[in-house]
Amino acid sequence: MDMTTEPPLLLALDLIGTFAFGLNGALTAVRAARLDIVGVVTLGVITALGGGIIRDVLVGDVPPATFRDWRYLALAVGADWRRSHSASG
Repeated sequence: MDMTTEPPLLLALDLIGTFAFGLNGALTAVRAARLDIVGVVTLGVITALGGGIIRDVLVGDVPPATFRDWRYLALAVGADWRRSHSASG
């Protein structure tokens, strides 16, 4: 599996952004749409990864980093899972 070759600071910022957008998508799914865990994870992953995929395609960086590095998907799902379990309280 090919990992990204970005400088460490840019990679860290990109992964932090992915996590933040995953939380945002999951929060929207829980609060506004009142979705179950599958809906929360789906909406959160689409929110977290969709913008980066579009950005990479528009700047010509194909395949997008999301498909080259497993950490993007792991952070997106982790953020969604965490948000769905903490929203019940």
